[in-house]
Amino acid sequence: MNIEIKVAKKSFNYSGPKNWEETEPWLYAKIFGIGKQLAEKPHALFALPQMIFQIPTNVLQFLFDRNAMRMVGVKDEEAQDEVMGQGYALLKIAQSFANSEAPFSWKVPKVKAAFLGYNYYGPGDSLGMLTFEEFWFAEAAYERNDTNALIAVLYRRDPYRKQTFSEELTEKTLKDLQALPELTKEMIVFNYQGCRLGFSKKFKHVFPKKSVEKDDEQQPKKTKKNSGGWLQVAIGMAGDSSVEFDALRKLNVIVALQMVENKLIKVKQLKRKTK
Repeated sequence: MNIEIKVAKKSFNYSGPKNWEETEPWLYAKIFGIGKQLAEKPHALFALPQMIFQIPTNVLQFLFDRNAMRMVGVKDEEAQDEVMGQGYALLKIAQSFANSEAPFSWKVPKVKAAFLGYNYYGPGDSLGMLTFEEFWFAEAAYERNDTNALIAVLYRRDPYRKQTFSEELTEKTLKDLQALPELTKEMIVFNYQGCRLGFSKKFKHVFPKKSVEKDDEQQPKKTKKNSGGWLQVAIGMAGDSSVEFDALRKLNVIVALQMVENKLIKVKQLKRKTK
């Protein structure tokens, strides 16, 4: 996103991401840190446009400080209001950024194990380096709000994830990474939520939108759980064959989900024909 700031006779041009997805990992971390302060410190919102567009402090000051405007020749009150209008427009852009969907490309590519000195590497964009089995365990941890277990599944010491997944390996990773800063953990969970959202858009039959029950006054009461589930469908695809099941769980998560999606589409089509 490109923006232009005009103060007096000078124009300043900047560019930056319009949402979380467009951020580079280093910027994701910095903006996320500011965003976490907004609940307790609403004035932190003023730091967001500066960080998003890398606007120097002295330029940003022109937009909100009438004394600074006078120093560069903007003395008329109406002209000052126009300059401040640009500042408020920037704040709206920053607010829109903060409220944008979580990213599906992976923004925390590596983390360092505290006191151990070595890195652990993430699951790649859209969780593309996970096996289907790893995704099962990641989902189970996410559903029970176990952040440490989720991170233990997502990260590996080997960036190419050549070592076979096991619960023992996960336990070792959990022990090494449980002391990560809380902010880092929150960044990872938010990123995971973005990947899940990306899956729900790509595999609409695997992750259907949940229906909402209504009370007598037609007010939303509670979310209805979908009957069955993608894991049950996947297991059903393997049938009673342990070989088929073993092959399925080792598949790349995106390939496996596409297979489940295709299966569910066929089932839906068959039900229509049966009716």
